[in-house]
Amino acid sequence: MNLLRKNKTFASLLSSSIFSMLGTSLFNIVFLIYASSMPHPKMMISLAELCLLLPIIFAAYTGFLADRTKNKANFMIRASWIQAVLFFLLIFLMMEKNWISFWSIAGVKILTDLITSYKSGLRAPILQNNLSAEEIQPAFGQIQGLSSIIEIIGQPLGVTILALSHQSFSLVVLI
Repeated sequence: MNLLRKNKTFASLLSSSIFSMLGTSLFNIVFLIYASSMPHPKMMISLAELCLLLPIIFAAYTGFLADRTKNKANFMIRASWIQAVLFFLLIFLMMEKNWISFWSIAGVKILTDLITSYKSGLRAPILQNNLSAEEIQPAFGQIQGLSSIIEIIGQPLGVTILALSHQSFSLVVLI
């Protein structure tokens, strides 16, 4: 916690990671529930799961791109803005339940997950440049620990918001 108070770069990266992981976690569950509400729900859920796994295959490539990025902090900020715009677009896409909307949402889902992976690759070098050698390990531990907690909390939170909003997928994506 000392590190959080005294290092603004770490605090910014930690809060960015928390919001990113919460958004990803909420959207994962919303996307699966959205797929289950489509015609042919078993097939749609299978396709949605495939879309959730596809970015993992490209994680090595996004890491390679992150390593080659020169101005990491600038690109992390830009990537976050692009994600925000894409999530805003999802609000409108989720109002319809048809094949075109589903595939558009799936494309945005894959793209936002790839951006999240890219941003994760940018985070480590930024921390290494802004923390002392003895601070790096605790910093990564705190980020990983909080990300895991947020991921566990995000999906039940998404289901709860969906239930309270009477299946308003757009509302959960807006959050």
